[in-house]
Amino acid sequence: MRRGTAGIWFCWLGLILGMRLAPGAGAAEPRAVETSMVEFRGGHGPIKGFLARPKGEGPFPAIVVVHEWWGLSEWIKENAKRLAEQGYVALAPDLYQGKVTMDPGEAHELMRALDDSEAVGDLKGAVAHLKTLPSVAKDQKMGTIGWCMGGKLARLLSQSSESIGPTVICYGSVATEADQIAKLQGKPVLGIFGATDRGIPVSKVQEFGKLLQAKSNGNPVTIRIFEGAGHGFMRPRGPQFKADEAAEAWKEINSFFAANLKP
Repeated sequence: MRRGTAGIWFCWLGLILGMRLAPGAGAAEPRAVETSMVEFRGGHGPIKGFLARPKGEGPFPAIVVVHEWWGLSEWIKENAKRLAEQGYVALAPDLYQGKVTMDPGEAHELMRALDDSEAVGDLKGAVAHLKTLPSVAKDQKMGTIGWCMGGKLARLLSQSSESIGPTVICYGSVATEADQIAKLQGKPVLGIFGATDRGIPVSKVQEFGKLLQAKSNGNPVTIRIFEGAGHGFMRPRGPQFKADEAAEAWKEINSFFAANLKP
């Protein structure tokens, strides 16, 4: 082989290996995770939650995961495990005390019976419990994420807890009042919404985003409104599930937490 040809061949070999081995070239391998049901003190007594954590040495950043109006379903547990695979300790409190349903009427009644302030108290209990875990990083703020009812409660938790920083609201109700926006001032926020969601008007979502941007203090505020997607479009097997849009939303979520939670 001539020297010039060999040089070209080694250049190509180096490029291929670099593409395969370089950090960020392709998706990172998911971490192995451990899961368990845990009990901790909520706002008005003991409460249980689903805990997912990466195996191996920590400490890891922590995320409070807030379920939909259906309750602490298998999908929410899967989401907690998904986040743990990305390197976070994820705790999903059971705000319904063991009740889970797939009936919209029953879900509506369960949600109506849940007082927001009591729910936030339970979520703060989850924050306090995470702080006691040796695997959780103590020198940084935690994240929170929720869907539907959980999106609203994730926002309310963030508004009322200095321990929470990065906040993800997935088609949860938003507030545009000045005092509500001020409580999120300076926090990184990602909003995931559907353009055809009849319960959360796009105009209000857009106003929410603009008001947050004005109070961001340089922290990232991103509002993604997915065309053709309605309420609950991220939930598999749901009537409004949109596979491509859900996958894109998860990319946004992963990037958001990686940029704002990981050292």
